[in-house]
Amino acid sequence: MPKIEKVTIHYSEKRTAAYQSVEHGLSLEVTLNEGESPKSVTDKYTPILRDMVTAITQEEIELLAAESLETKR
Repeated sequence: MPKIEKVTIHYSEKRTAAYQSVEHGLSLEVTLNEGESPKSVTDKYTPILRDMVTAITQEEIELLAAESLETKR
């Protein structure tokens, strides 16, 4: 599973937190519910972001493998 080396979190007055996997250019924006803190939301959404990175990385690997097979034919 790819590690997310750096996740940046931007917390705005609109109670929106944006998470970004800098390495993979993915971002996820979340509106905080009443009583949620950026910390609790970070704990909740970092695994989701990690899963997104894993899915995209796996898809890239499969595409590269398919391209490689076509090239060899």
